[in-house]
Amino acid sequence: MTLDPIQLRPGRCWRLPLVESDPEIPPSPPVDVPPAFTISLQSTDGGELTVYDTWEWSLWASNRLLLGDGRTLRIVERDAPARSLGRAVGAAPPRFAWDQPDGPLADHIAPLLDLRAVLPVAALRVEEHRWVIRNTDDKIVVRLLEQRWSDVARTVQVLPLRGYAEEAKRVEQQLPKKRRQDTHPLRLALAAADVTPRVWTNKPPFAFADKAPAQEAVVAMLRVMLSLAQQTEAGIIDDDDTEFLHDYRVLIRKARSVLSLTKGVLHPDATADLKASFRDLARRTNLLRDLDVHLLERDEQAARVPERLRAGLGPLFADLEQQRADAQAAVAQTLKSRDYQRQVAALARRVERAPAGPKGDKPIRAIADARLRKQLGVVLKRGGAITPQTPDEEVHELRIDCKKLRYLLEFYRHLYPPRALKPLVKDLKKLQDVLGTFNDRSVQQDAMLAWLDAHPDAAAPT
Repeated sequence: MTLDPIQLRPGRCWRLPLVESDPEIPPSPPVDVPPAFTISLQSTDGGELTVYDTWEWSLWASNRLLLGDGRTLRIVERDAPARSLGRAVGAAPPRFAWDQPDGPLADHIAPLLDLRAVLPVAALRVEEHRWVIRNTDDKIVVRLLEQRWSDVARTVQVLPLRGYAEEAKRVEQQLPKKRRQDTHPLRLALAAADVTPRVWTNKPPFAFADKAPAQEAVVAMLRVMLSLAQQTEAGIIDDDDTEFLHDYRVLIRKARSVLSLTKGVLHPDATADLKASFRDLARRTNLLRDLDVHLLERDEQAARVPERLRAGLGPLFADLEQQRADAQAAVAQTLKSRDYQRQVAALARRVERAPAGPKGDKPIRAIADARLRKQLGVVLKRGGAITPQTPDEEVHELRIDCKKLRYLLEFYRHLYPPRALKPLVKDLKKLQDVLGTFNDRSVQQDAMLAWLDAHPDAAAPT
């Protein structure tokens, strides 16, 4: 089956009762035609229609649907699938923004992907029957497009021919009014198949009240962070894109920050135990994340080298790619292991049972106020001491302090006026971006020098 334009035509649509499909038995007409009309089956077709999106459903969120039938790709408006925004030949779309060839698909898709991969997120088996209705002169006056969608929906569209509007109206009168749908068949089918976007964020909102006991609030935050981190594990194992690991590490880091920034809320022994457990989860992925960052910036790094020397980077990046493949395989094996699953399950139980510390009964708003003031002071003091001669390690510490301050603003954002918080978070993010880039450069510099030390026989251009 191809994505025929008639299939994406708005048309008049009715949702019909489902019927069993038997290839041995010819299909029955979807409507009883008025007297003096005859109906016959013109053609039958079928195939699979795949919906592509990122794991975060970023195309859907931008009112886009990327559809493929195995031969043709089409980007349409989600709310108006009849409006085609572009098409291309291909069995499946390129996975990443940088792989998209120039053309309308890239224009509409690439800006929405960031570092996310394009993945199949839903599939519908479509069986199509095209019917024609003739008058007494044996002229085709109306066409019908009947579609059966994965045994979850059945639709029919009345497609009038020019000059035969009255005939089309008479056919429509034979269809039950209560089954008339003010939507496109594809949208109806997606809804019937329960194709709904995943709601994903690594910045989960919390809705505890100002006076909620701090111990309850901290346990709730840890529970959510750990649960969200677990949702990324399959993507890390399958190596769908690097953002799965990034989100995993961010959520684990935030859980550790919750514990560091709420001292006294949980019992000290529980706090130390949970921090060590979360740290162990993150530690196993350190090497893979460092390699991801290095390889993601390959083009940018090459651009900083004179053009005549860029080929010399080949051996370095070939070696890093092999290291990355080995590291990814090791992380995937760990995440699939029973030991890891038992460890995470045990950690979840300890989070739920974490006893309160001396500040556990205090209102969470009081804890937030005090910690925000303190963390802001730490950032201002350390930031004010930065000079051009400051060692990289101290700049890195400032980055960590800023990250903790931003996490605090995220954790407790529902406790404060949004208008006051948003500009603070925006400015802090800009500073973090600068500090993050600086840290990446420092780590990469050390990694490159270490690589050269380990390869004394590297060619001169390298």
